Order: sequence, then C-alpha cells, then structure tokens
Amino acid sequence: MTTTTHPDVPLPAGADYVDDWQKVDGSAMPYRFIGTKDVVFADHVRVWTAAVQYADGSLDDGRIEAPGVFVSDWRIPNEKVRELISVLQESLALVEAWGTDSP
Repeated sequence: MTTTTHPDVPLPAGADYVDDWQKVDGSAMPYRFIGTKDVVFADHVRVWTAAVQYADGSLDDGRIEAPGVFVSDWRIPNEKVRELISVLQESLALVEAWGTDSP
C-alpha cells in the first residue's frame, strides 16, 4: 500500500473526517476513507457515517466498502437505515403506549 496526495478532490457535503489517500495493488485509483464525527447519545451509543472516496470524487459502491451508517460498532447499509428508523419508531410507539395504558 502506498500513500499519495490528491488535494483538489472536495469532500462530499457534511463530511468532516478524512483519512490519507491510499492505493492498494490492484485498485483502479487512489482512495481515502471519509466520514462524519461521532454523535454520542445515551452516554454510550455512537453514530457516524463513513464511505470510501476515489480520487475522481466518486464513492465506492462496495468493492472496498459501500457508504454506510454506523451505530456503535455495527455498520448498517444505506438501504437498511430507513427500515431501522421505521422499526425504532414502531418500537417506541409500542413502549409509549405501554406507558400510557393503565389497568
């Protein structure tokens, strides 16, 4: 693996973390890991996003690692994030209903 520099490639909007450029033997072009800072809630749950950006500005589609949302140490693929949100909302509604039901 070698490290190269491509200073003119802008980060996607909202990205505030960037790693050094890398080029692994066999990769089409240099790439770098990008993402966001951790958001911590409930004192221990961390949420952040990450992706691989190529030197042409495009994002990896999964050859190295597809863009995703991370919750603590779990990577949730983009296509599953809305499903997770829906499941969380349904679970919250159920628990809230339990709290308002009285015998």
